Amino acid sequence: KDFEYFLTYVYKRSGGICKRRIASHFISRPLDSEAEIDYLCAILKLSHLWEMADARRYAITLLTHRTGANFRPASQLSLAVKYDVQEWFSPSLRRLIKTKPSDFPLDDALMIGTGYLYFITRIQSECMRQRQRLAFQPFDMVHIPSCDGEERIACISLWKRFWWDTAGQLLLHLNITPTESEILAKLNNTVNQCNDPCFK
Repeated sequence: KDFEYFLTYVYKRSGGICKRRIASHFISRPLDSEAEIDYLCAILKLSHLWEMADARRYAITLLTHRTGANFRPASQLSLAVKYDVQEWFSPSLRRLIKTKPSDFPLDDALMIGTGYLYFITRIQSECMRQRQRLAFQPFDMVHIPSCDGEERIACISLWKRFWWDTAGQLLLHLNITPTESEILAKLNNTVNQCNDPCFK
């Protein structure tokens, strides 16, 4: 089957007329179909085996833009390992790390292997630990010179409450992975509503 797919690629790229049923079938199929993913994976496999740079580049370029049920991050990582596609390691790992453990399919875990699965779960655990630390331990704020004594104690208490109401809860939300700019924007929006001079 892989060789038939590869012949289809050769006919398509050469511009020749192919009367084979397989060629006419795949040339007319939508690029995001399951068959097209298999077609591109076959090209990647054989071009890697036979060291055909143009065919390899063609498959990698088209597969890079494929997402969805037929080409999941686990599939991308597995192919990156098998065929040494360096540019796929980082994006596929990032997407897998963002996948909640409860949403991680068994098929994907088996596909990437225990080594990468262990690495991903360790990173997920460390990310959650850091998010929890940041959520419950806000950064120290800079006080104006006149803010001291009971006023400073009240100011610190207010800052902790503001942090929890904005960044803290956002960081602990399991379905959200906030960026630094999103956290700062939300925090600034809340802080600007406060009359405390240390918050200005």
